[in-house]
Amino acid sequence: MRGRSGQRRDGRRDAVGYGCVVGLHLSQINEADELLTNDPLALLIGMVLDQPVSEGWSGMGQSVLA
Repeated sequence: MRGRSGQRRDGRRDAVGYGCVVGLHLSQINEADELLTNDPLALLIGMVLDQPVSEGWSGMGQSVLA
């Protein structure tokens, strides 16, 4: 059942315009997938941390801090 806000009783939001819940399955851990599906900030932070870092940039850390 849905309330006026478009949120279901179990706390999950419906996909816009489709009336069904879409889950993300990005990891092999069910709890992690549930967190990424329900928390947009966790998804954003996970995507940023998943980006590769070049060797040149990663070696510059000590000179930038000094």
